[in-house]
Amino acid sequence: MMNRLKPLSALLGAALILSGCSSVYTADELARLQAPDPLASRARSLMAVFDFDVPDRAPDGSAVVLQETEDRPNGGDNTQATWGMPNVRAVVEASLQSADPLMTPHFFGFVKAEDAADEKNVVRRMAAHAVTETASLMAGEGWRFAWTKPYAREMSLSYVVTQDIFFEKEGTACRLPENIGTLQPWAGEGCRVTVVARSRDVARGRWTGESGLERVPAWIDPAQPEAWRMRSVLLLSTDGRGGAFLTPERQRALAARADGLIFFYGLDEKGLPFVGEKGRIEKFSASAESIEAVSHAKAEAAEPVGSRIIRSVTNLWPFGG
Repeated sequence: MMNRLKPLSALLGAALILSGCSSVYTADELARLQAPDPLASRARSLMAVFDFDVPDRAPDGSAVVLQETEDRPNGGDNTQATWGMPNVRAVVEASLQSADPLMTPHFFGFVKAEDAADEKNVVRRMAAHAVTETASLMAGEGWRFAWTKPYAREMSLSYVVTQDIFFEKEGTACRLPENIGTLQPWAGEGCRVTVVARSRDVARGRWTGESGLERVPAWIDPAQPEAWRMRSVLLLSTDGRGGAFLTPERQRALAARADGLIFFYGLDEKGLPFVGEKGRIEKFSASAESIEAVSHAKAEAAEPVGSRIIRSVTNLWPFGG
C-alpha cells in the first residue's frame, strides 16, 4: 500500500543510515529490518526490496493508493530523489540508454557475493542471463536467433552493457541481419530484443555486514546469502513493424521461467504489472485490509479541517456530546 506509514522496522533502519552507524546485525535484527509490509502482496514486497514503490491493485484494476499520478501509473522509483538535477550530458545519455523500468519488461534479482567481485561483474553476469533466457524461450517457439557481441562502455552515469538478439522464423517477415558479427547494438533492423544493463542499477543493500553487502531477506531465501542487488536489466523489443516483439504472452512465459534469486517483471495486455518468481507469477493484488485502510485514509483526507478539529475535540471531551 502506497503513502502509508512505514513499519517501525523501516524507520529504525532509516535512523541507522542517517546516523552513519554501521554494524553487524544478528539474524533476528536483520529479520526485523527486512520484514515486508504485512498488508502488501508478495509482488509489491519483492519490488520494494529493490527500491521500487509499485502499488497493489483492487479487483477492478485500480491502484490502492491515496493519490494516483498519471505520469507514473505503475508506481515510482524510490532512488530518484538521490540523483538531484542531472547535467545535460546525463539527460542525453539517459534518453538513449534507458527507459522507465516500471513500464518496461526486465529481469532483476540477487547475485551472490562469490559470483561477482564488483558492480561491473554483476552487470555483465545479469546481461548474459537476460540474453540466454530470452533466446532460449524463443528457441522453444521454433525461432532461430543470433546475437551481437556485448557492447560495454563507460558513461557519465554508469557502466553500461548493451546487446541485441535477433530472431527469424519461416512464415514471418523476421530475418537475421547478414552482418550480425560486426553489428553494434541498436543498429540492426528486424525482430529484435535489446538488453540494457547498467551499474547504476546495482546496489549493496541498506543493512550491510562486514563484507559490505546485505544478506538476501530470509522471507525470499532462508539461506540468506550475502549478495549484490540488480534492480533492472531492461528488455527493449521491436517486431520491426512498430510493435513489441516481447508480447505480454511472451513476458508471462519469461516470468514462468524465473528461478533461484533472479526474478522477472512484466506487463499484461492492460499494461498492469506482474512478477515472476521461482516458476510462479505473482500479481499486485491488494488485500481487503489494505483496501479498507486506504479508503479510510482517503475519507479522512477529504473531511474539512474544521470538522476534523470538532470531531477530535468531541472524542477527547470527557462529559459526552
